[in-house]
Amino acid sequence: MATVALIDADILIYQIASSLEEVFEFGDRHVLHADAAEGRREMDNAIEYILHSLDADEAVLALTHPYNFRTDVLDSYKGNRKGTRKPMILPALREYCYLELGGKMYHGLEGDDVIGIMASDPDTDDIRIVYSADKDLLTIPGLHWNADDGLVDEVTEAAADYHWLMQTLTGDPTDHYKGCPKVGPVKAQKILEADPSWEAVVGAYEKAGLTEEDALVQARCARILRHGEYDFEKEKVKLWKPAQTAA
Repeated sequence: MATVALIDADILIYQIASSLEEVFEFGDRHVLHADAAEGRREMDNAIEYILHSLDADEAVLALTHPYNFRTDVLDSYKGNRKGTRKPMILPALREYCYLELGGKMYHGLEGDDVIGIMASDPDTDDIRIVYSADKDLLTIPGLHWNADDGLVDEVTEAAADYHWLMQTLTGDPTDHYKGCPKVGPVKAQKILEADPSWEAVVGAYEKAGLTEEDALVQARCARILRHGEYDFEKEKVKLWKPAQTAA
């Protein structure tokens, strides 16, 4: 039995690539510089640190594919990020992780989905630990590294479903999906504490003058895929349907 660290490589790459950028001034000119070789070394060091911290035997680096299936669900998904400048050595580090470190990337999936599918796989004897500071991954049941205290916590299926329904109600401005109108975290918590179910979510949307279909769009944007929700052979997502909910 091995302990496997499921690493959110998207965040790690961005952090390293950003940290290495330097600005040099030449009179009224500014030149941006970053060393890709140093970035690769930093990546190796970071992975070694994570393995040591979790007492893990191996690491899986989860990467986001250029095509995102959620843009077919909601065309404005993450549309607010278009045109923003990315750290200059980010592409080089992505290539290093994928080609040389064996990173996992699948057609249409975000790195979070890769982690979600692997973390929730019931057909493995491995101990799998999610390593990410992204709170969205709390919608996935399993073992999670806690960025606040460095410990490993277990997220139950009920807790994961609760977090996912919460995201469906509140939306996520970072990912550019809006959730239910006039429902913030406090109101969403009250709704789900009374009834942590899909029906309660739909009720909130209908109360706001929307439909179950509107709620479903938001739920599919919020849902990080779990085991069985992606057909690897056909490279196709099995979109969540209400009958599948365990909440």
